[in-house]
Amino acid sequence: MFSLLNVSSTIDGGDLTARATIRNAALRLFADHGHDAVTVREIATQAGVSPALVLHHFGSKDGLRTEVDAFAAQAFGAIFEALPTEELAEMLAGGASTARAIPRAARS
Repeated sequence: MFSLLNVSSTIDGGDLTARATIRNAALRLFADHGHDAVTVREIATQAGVSPALVLHHFGSKDGLRTEVDAFAAQAFGAIFEALPTEELAEMLAGGASTARAIPRAARS
């Protein structure tokens, strides 16, 4: 059905810098637990760095969230560009069907 793409290889070409490692750890933790439930200390532990290094690179947890959001948007853009037109159309149609199936109150 849909092509399986590795988001990391699509966007950063295997970037192994501390900054990228922190961003990727935050992305996983935010996805699993939500931004508000994750601490800078947990992100640092997951990335194998100190909390001070997280703050050095991103200034704050909100700064890190901004970077994670931008990375995710870029990743989705790259995935959409890599999909054949018919697969992208099928995926978008499926998303629209799913959205229509969710009661309006649940989407608010």
